Amino acid sequence: NMAKKVILSRVTMAVVWAHTFLNVTHAKKLAQARKRRLRTRWLGRLGAKDLQKFASELPAWISSGEVERVDFLNRWIESSWEGIGSIIDLALRELIQPLLQEMYFGEDIRFEKVDVGGNPIVIVGVNVHDNHLVVDEKGSPIFSIDLDLLWDADCKAVLKIVQSKYLKFSAQIENVSFAGKLRLTFSPIVPTLPLVGGLHVAFVDMPKIDYTLA
Repeated sequence: NMAKKVILSRVTMAVVWAHTFLNVTHAKKLAQARKRRLRTRWLGRLGAKDLQKFASELPAWISSGEVERVDFLNRWIESSWEGIGSIIDLALRELIQPLLQEMYFGEDIRFEKVDVGGNPIVIVGVNVHDNHLVVDEKGSPIFSIDLDLLWDADCKAVLKIVQSKYLKFSAQIENVSFAGKLRLTFSPIVPTLPLVGGLHVAFVDMPKIDYTLA
């Protein structure tokens, strides 16, 4: 009798658990269906211009079947952000700083302090172009990758400008937001290591940059 009571108790608990699980699952499905109906109703009220704007703000991996998500790369960037920040600091001083000096007629312009902050760059999507029909001037196939980049940065950079011995001032750049499509083109493709003879890096379009100058 005792064994029967134990078995009956366990069966009863299993039935109760299964009933509760099914009710919760059903409730979740109803809630999701209600959200979908609300979204559909909301989208139906938008005009053509609003729909176009809404679609343009969607991530590329949603609006295009050719773009893929790369969450593993974003996790690597996040874990390696301190080292990547040092590379960004070096690039600003070695590449951007000479360009600024050239643009402003050789004035003494330099980055006095650079802090890239704690928000890493996010790769929103990746589009791989592996069309072997595309070749360079030597007939070698071109392999290229487009990276959709987004950076909502909490960085700070102090730019020091010295116009003369008595005229010096500093400007602080902060609250930087950046969005752009970066294209990596590998050409020529060679049959020996490292398999690539060259790398060309460029933005497909002019990136969108916003910042606060203090």
